[in-house]
Amino acid sequence: MGLDQEDRTMIQDMIFNASRTNRPLTLRGLEPTPFTGSAKEDANVWLAQVEGYFDLSGTSDLERVTAMKLLMKGVPRIWWDSLESSQPTDTGTNLPKALTMQIVKEKFIARFSLDSNKWQLREVLDNVTLASNGDVDHYLDEILTLTHKLEMAEGEIKTTLIRNLYGELRAFVISASPKSLEDVVEKIRLGSTTIAMSRKIRSTGEARIVQSGKDQVHHAVEAQVQQITEAAQDAVRAIASQANSMNTNKTYMTRGAFATDASPSAPSDYRNQGQDRKPIAESECYFCHKRGHYARDCRQKQYWQNKRPSGGNDRQSRPVERSSERYQGNSGYRDSGQRRNNYTDVRNDNSYSKGNTNQGYRGRDRDAMPASNNRSRLN
Repeated sequence: MGLDQEDRTMIQDMIFNASRTNRPLTLRGLEPTPFTGSAKEDANVWLAQVEGYFDLSGTSDLERVTAMKLLMKGVPRIWWDSLESSQPTDTGTNLPKALTMQIVKEKFIARFSLDSNKWQLREVLDNVTLASNGDVDHYLDEILTLTHKLEMAEGEIKTTLIRNLYGELRAFVISASPKSLEDVVEKIRLGSTTIAMSRKIRSTGEARIVQSGKDQVHHAVEAQVQQITEAAQDAVRAIASQANSMNTNKTYMTRGAFATDASPSAPSDYRNQGQDRKPIAESECYFCHKRGHYARDCRQKQYWQNKRPSGGNDRQSRPVERSSERYQGNSGYRDSGQRRNNYTDVRNDNSYSKGNTNQGYRGRDRDAMPASNNRSRLN
């Protein structure tokens, strides 16, 4: 770092003024470099160079103090400002006393000399650490500067560099087994870059996983809600169907138990007695072998039951049916009109009653039944 143009101009003006008093001008352009307090600078050496320059240039004590202030940059310049403000106050002018070159030299050596502040440098060195989001270059520069001022050996510098790293980077450097100080610095830079990239990739992947998890949860919740809705709708439909069936089916008592009206969907156990038979239109009378009625309602059967003499056998008095006439529907009668008249006579007969309806089916009169019929189909 060189001098600013303003500082260079002021120093050149002081040298020019000194030349007017027959002072040598051979030092023009050979001004000392500014002091920044870095590890490469030795305060004792730099102060000796500045004093030699001032001696050769023939500057006064006041000019030397002003020139030293202009030659300090960064932290040393801040220290100089605080040094001026800490000077005791002059009782006459009520201003801080002016600095002399002797005071400046003593304060400067006490502050920036390596031998005077080593214990402070070690304390500062122990507090220098690298965080996970810290600047690696700044960390390396600060550690190397302090270790140089403390004149530490290479082994101690390597140990300090690795010890003050954060855990993940420290493990990376140790696993690489660096041999020299240059290897340690190289592994620190490489490990920092690798860890930063892995963290970025991990954070991106985690963000995608989190988003994917949110989508899965959203879809799962939607599916659960849809399932619950469908189950509720099915339950409502079942309740409505049960209510409709209870309203449409009539209930009544049959043999001490409830039964429902016969319906195609109702089980046979709950139907009324006799409802599981064939429809009457499909049934065939076993007495006259005609369709459309049951044997208990057969008019021909009722006629022959009331016509036969009591206590006798009327097998011979029944007309013989030919097979052709039976299937033609005549059953031994001349026409349907005769059947209607016979049915009327049977109904008007005083001997027809509920008590003797089945007279021809009991006891010895069972032979009055047609021989061609199956007795197991009797009602």
